[in-house]
Amino acid sequence: MRSPARSFLTLMALAFSAAAAAQVPVYRVPQRPINSRQAAAAQRRQQQQYQGQQQQYQKQYQAYLRSQQGKASKRPQKPVPQPPLAAADDFVNTAPALGANGMLYLASWNHEVLALDQATGAVRWKFTTGDVLNASPAVGPDGTVYAASRDKNVYALDGTTGAKKWQFKTGGPLETRPAVGAAGLVYVGTPDKKVLALDAKTGVKRWERATQAAASMPAVGPDGTVYVSAGKLYALRATGEVRWSLDLGLLPGQAPAVGPDGTVYVGTPDAQVLALSGATGKTLWRFSTGQSVDYPLVLGPDGTLYASARSLFALRSASGQVRWTRAGEGGGWSAPAVGAGGDVYAGYSDFHLYALSGTTGRSRWQFATDGGLLCFPTLGADGTVYFQVQGDDKAYALNRGTGQVRWTAAQDPLPSAAK
Repeated sequence: MRSPARSFLTLMALAFSAAAAAQVPVYRVPQRPINSRQAAAAQRRQQQQYQGQQQQYQKQYQAYLRSQQGKASKRPQKPVPQPPLAAADDFVNTAPALGANGMLYLASWNHEVLALDQATGAVRWKFTTGDVLNASPAVGPDGTVYAASRDKNVYALDGTTGAKKWQFKTGGPLETRPAVGAAGLVYVGTPDKKVLALDAKTGVKRWERATQAAASMPAVGPDGTVYVSAGKLYALRATGEVRWSLDLGLLPGQAPAVGPDGTVYVGTPDAQVLALSGATGKTLWRFSTGQSVDYPLVLGPDGTLYASARSLFALRSASGQVRWTRAGEGGGWSAPAVGAGGDVYAGYSDFHLYALSGTTGRSRWQFATDGGLLCFPTLGADGTVYFQVQGDDKAYALNRGTGQVRWTAAQDPLPSAAK
């Protein structure tokens, strides 16, 4: 008699083979209820595995830096060692942020926030922090750039000049992107188990809320509710009061997404995607991926919800039904960016950026890099795909329709303090 595990794998292979013949893979893993004990155990395993991998990665990177001393003008023969793709609470490659002034803002591994010209890639200004920036910058409605650094500080920078407006020191090295709310507040999730609300103009702390674990990038709903993954999933009022919370064993990388109707979507360590009522936290539907969903979910303009794991899942946000899946082979997909026409752009651990049909998941084009793509790209209004790759020390601008390079901008792999 075949074992249940072997039967399950056979079923998976048959389903994917049949779906591939139809060019639209749609296998749906059988669903199961959430088990908080299993979720907690999965969280511990992920954290232990990641810590070991990250220690090895840091050793490799330090060895790389030593090898480059005195060789600043010589390109390394091998890519910079990259951290593990499945590290749910680490974003070394960050998504660029677009400014209304024609600027593109990058958070870099060399301690700097950079402003590039969207059209040419020319550097307009740089601002140096005290440590690595693993989190994407955020841009406020007045053009202010907010950046979170591992030096424990949140920085507010003038988007045109790079001049510092204010900085606020938190209780730990920051790994997640700030979120700008409509009430003139900037929300920050911290590793010392807090959510902070800072005045966007002055940096003064308006309130803080203790959480069960290290907090994710916040997501702000259409009614101003702030949602954060921190062990529990928290729904916070704009005043910091808890509306509701659910104990799901969430990691900081599993940040929630919020739809225009207020529905909250989140991926969990026990391989589930949940749709929840933003008002009550009630489960509207759940989908089991069979794979831990370690990156923020992305909601497309047509209502498709994308979940990134070893496979990339495209789900109908209203029901959780599968539109298509794009399987992976031993690696994993980044969180995607979705264009107005529905096309999907995502990095894979084979060092390629893929443009996929939003209807079928089939490849339109692919672009090879020399490094891993851990975070989603950014799409410009003129059809440009912007992304950065730490492994080959470059930022890229590609034509969205063809994948052809519009420009590249080199980034110094060494921290500014080491020059």
